[in-house]
Amino acid sequence: MAQHAHTPEVVPASPLFSELREQLAERRAARKARRELERELAHYSSAADRLELDAILSRHSIEETAEIRHVLAVIDAKAA
Repeated sequence: MAQHAHTPEVVPASPLFSELREQLAERRAARKARRELERELAHYSSAADRLELDAILSRHSIEETAEIRHVLAVIDAKAA
């Protein structure tokens, strides 16, 4: 019995599929940026460094510094 090769149909990408791919790409980029921020902030480890960083952050609104403050809290929790 001869076997016939089955060629899959090429289906154009749906708008939903395209949107999901875009969302995944955005999440990957956000995670990468977050890891980079964590690495940079990890260098502020001494008390003097943290005081300097707190002084800088205090010049900006809570909304502007929320992510940085959250990352610092995570770093502190890991160190404890």
